Amino acid sequence: AAVKAAEQARNAISHPQEGTIITVMKDWANHLTEHAPHTPDFVELFKKSLSKAKDSLAKTPDKLLILKKAGVVDAGAQGFVNILEGIVNFIEYGKIKSLKVITSTTKKMSSINLEKVDSEINFQFCTECLLEGNDLDP
Repeated sequence: AAVKAAEQARNAISHPQEGTIITVMKDWANHLTEHAPHTPDFVELFKKSLSKAKDSLAKTPDKLLILKKAGVVDAGAQGFVNILEGIVNFIEYGKIKSLKVITSTTKKMSSINLEKVDSEINFQFCTECLLEGNDLDP
């Protein structure tokens, strides 16, 4: 079922690229399928498959030059791994662990010049960020 879901996800994308969420989904699904016959405990199998997904996520910059240049992993793939982590946390603890809060002691951020972006992205994507804290200057 997981392999079929990964294939359906790939087929739903007009121009699928390796190094994105579809790669991590495929690697995760293949790991489940390959190890299921030898791992009778589904919880153990699922936990090990999470490790495979994390490994695949870490390799996304090696498959897409734009990710390597930016020093990041694919955001969609990271989201998929986050979902898998949530499932594992729920299985282990009966609840989802709280998200890690990122804090900063920097008083002011330097400005960012977004006039020219050197990339070959053909589509625009929505990016959102939530800032929470004391003494934030609008």
